[in-house]
Amino acid sequence: MSETTAPAVTAASASAAVSSRGRGARVALRGLQVLLALFFAIPSAGPKLIVHSSAAEIFDAMGWGSTGMYAVGVLELAGAVGLLVPVLQSAAATGLAALMVGAFITQVTVFEERTR
Repeated sequence: MSETTAPAVTAASASAAVSSRGRGARVALRGLQVLLALFFAIPSAGPKLIVHSSAAEIFDAMGWGSTGMYAVGVLELAGAVGLLVPVLQSAAATGLAALMVGAFITQVTVFEERTR
């Protein structure tokens, strides 16, 4: 008698498949972290820290002046650096998310009222 059996899946082959998928996810996540860090450091914090006229006008219109502009720029730059340091990644991501929620609230309350 011939017995048909399903191909045996060894623990080593199963863990190799899972680890290659896990490695791909880690590489993709790290790439996203680097991309976000570059975004927060260069086009977001950069104009605030070099006192570009576009950033200065916005903060003056809000009444925050250069102090508020520098504070937000430093927070964004610190968050960008924190995204690249493994120990600080979760704290930096939480801080940047809170900063973006604050930016949204400021946009809705300060600038939307002026357009009405």
